[in-house]
Amino acid sequence: MTSRLETDVERAVADWPVVGLGCSVIAEGQTLFTRGFGRRSVQGNQPADDRTLFAIGSASKAFTGAAIAMLVDEGLISWDSRVLDHLRNFRLFDPYVTREMTVRDLLTHRSGLERGDFMWYKSGYDAADVLRRLAYLEPSWSFRTTFGYQNVMYLAAGELITTLTHQTWDDFIRERIFSPLGMEESRPSLATLDQGGNVARPHARINGTITEIAAHDGLNMNPAGSIYSNARDMLAWMRLAIEGGVLDGKRLLSTGSSRMTHTPQMIIAHSAWSEMFPEAEFLSYAAGWFVCAYRGLTLVSHGGNVDGMTAVVAVIPEKKFGITALANVGSSRLPQALVYHAIDTVILERASSWLQRFHESERFAHDRLDYIDDDRKRSTVAGAAPSRPLDAYAGTYHDDFYGTATVRYYDGHLHLSFVGFDGPLEHWHFDSFKVSIEDPYLRTYASVARFDLDDYGEPSQLTLVVLGALRMKLQRKPAEPKAIALPLEELRRFQGRFVSKPAALEVSVDVVDGGLKITVPGSVAASSEDYVVRALVPTAPSRFAVASTKATLRFESYEEVTLEIPHQLPTPLRRA
Repeated sequence: MTSRLETDVERAVADWPVVGLGCSVIAEGQTLFTRGFGRRSVQGNQPADDRTLFAIGSASKAFTGAAIAMLVDEGLISWDSRVLDHLRNFRLFDPYVTREMTVRDLLTHRSGLERGDFMWYKSGYDAADVLRRLAYLEPSWSFRTTFGYQNVMYLAAGELITTLTHQTWDDFIRERIFSPLGMEESRPSLATLDQGGNVARPHARINGTITEIAAHDGLNMNPAGSIYSNARDMLAWMRLAIEGGVLDGKRLLSTGSSRMTHTPQMIIAHSAWSEMFPEAEFLSYAAGWFVCAYRGLTLVSHGGNVDGMTAVVAVIPEKKFGITALANVGSSRLPQALVYHAIDTVILERASSWLQRFHESERFAHDRLDYIDDDRKRSTVAGAAPSRPLDAYAGTYHDDFYGTATVRYYDGHLHLSFVGFDGPLEHWHFDSFKVSIEDPYLRTYASVARFDLDDYGEPSQLTLVVLGALRMKLQRKPAEPKAIALPLEELRRFQGRFVSKPAALEVSVDVVDGGLKITVPGSVAASSEDYVVRALVPTAPSRFAVASTKATLRFESYEEVTLEIPHQLPTPLRRA
């Protein structure tokens, strides 16, 4: 017999811009229903059923939290173990935070760091490189003061699991969670999935149309959000959460560790998350779960959003209630709407308007994105040409955390390549350009590249505003000089100490490892150090570029040299 809630879900899938949905509900400890709705892909007629696999995105974080809890139970670590004691290469921008960061901190989004997602998302960096780059991400808030959702901390937690167990995160999740729970069809990542099987395809709203897009592999961020599961398998996961670490008499987590994963650790400013938790009496984060009070009930839940997929898993242990909703359309608010609708209608037995309210909020969110794009068009200053010829903007721009962006000029146009993304730059106004990302999914978000000029009117910094909000600043790197080969015997003739008394300047040139090195004051290399050593790159028989600077050294003879720095008076020096 079809339950009333099941009928409501059927209507919602028909009414909302979704393609398929997997949904399972537990009420009073019993399965109310588990089934699929709609289709696996907009391009075919294959139905979604309760065994159809969907990406659950960041709902995977609860699995990582449970994995850590298992290691606590085994005595390998404690919640307050320092990360650095186990991950010896773990480094953050702040040495104090590096030293004091605990396992609990990793899981509760209180590192003080912004998300920085564009560093790892489709960047091609492997997990080790992603963690290495954390040392260059400056804090946005003081340590342990502010909730700042952070995916890379969960990657670090995954690496901690690997270090302590000598198993990859994928293998640990499969062997220690999926297998004992009987989640036979679930997979830890896209790489372990048979994509030709019963798998939902991801979709996005592109130019107002629901369109199938490519799945994101997320290989460098698995512990933060890579699991694929289905409505049927997620029943076991919800029961484990409801029953406090036990399923069918088999205990996977101690009572204490299971409670810890659901115990609030970090209070969240509700205003920032009100669209997803609209009537929460308080909102907090535990170890892989959001925890809030809703109409007198403690709701433990986590959503997930990856390219073209949206998921929510929610439980209310005191009522032995759980719901999983998995949709194959990105940024859909239907799964979250179903959580509140199910609580109201099944537990509280009251009328619910959540499906309508969330549907309206989703339409408003789409209108807001459209407005931003239209507003950019309205704010265009007509006739505001670029400050410089287009080829002057071409070059390499770098940030130690995000990486390197390359701007090329060809066929009369600029083209941007940055962490795996490519696309032309279309002039907007002044020194700002629209970023036309070729990825059809990312292209739905307005992105802008703005070039900042130095005191001499030369492009010196590239500010990228990507996905409508994420702001990254990259500094221009000096162009790599084209080197020529000079014999070692000739290089030795340039060695020596050269001074300029009027400029109070001294430099030393030495042969080191078969090449020339110059020791110069830090000011020459834009460094705060007293002296720095830079390679000298021969670009002509008597002319050398000072590596990693804009300076050049020109030998008038073996006794006289001239140091040239752009926009400064050339400095003649004589051999001392």
